[in-house]
Amino acid sequence: AYPDYIKKAKEIFGENERTAFLVKDVMQPLFPRSSFDIVFCCNLILHLPDFEIPLRNLLESTKRTCFIRTLLGDQTTIVKLIKKHVFDAEGNPLAFRYLNTYKVDYFVYYIKDLGWNVAVIEDEFAPAVLTDEYINVKRGTGTRIVGGKQVESNIIYEWKFLKITR
Repeated sequence: AYPDYIKKAKEIFGENERTAFLVKDVMQPLFPRSSFDIVFCCNLILHLPDFEIPLRNLLESTKRTCFIRTLLGDQTTIVKLIKKHVFDAEGNPLAFRYLNTYKVDYFVYYIKDLGWNVAVIEDEFAPAVLTDEYINVKRGTGTRIVGGKQVESNIIYEWKFLKITR
């Protein structure tokens, strides 16, 4: 959660009284005394060490529908993308970001076990837009398109949307 994103959202939505943008810690209960008809979580779960507590917190804030976009595939892979090559005595990186992909069945089972229904929806994106961003905005850094798939380093992004309902 970056305060700059919140500032930009407030600029875009202006004085709309039906919107609110806050920086919250998804590892803690988000709205203990409130819930919302629609909760949307995009591109966050993959950057966390585990999904269970954040997912439970999101669903506890949901009345009807929760949409989540994250990386889901045939296997669970816990990936630490190194930012700086500095390691502790056990060889663990000190500066990294997670790029985790979870096995679809495992992720869906966890949600259903909490009493929710789940629909898995394939993400659709415009490869040309990402290619343009890679070349002209990020100047050859970040994600790029290889064979129609979004790739960073040696990681293939398998984006999925989940529509989670009661």
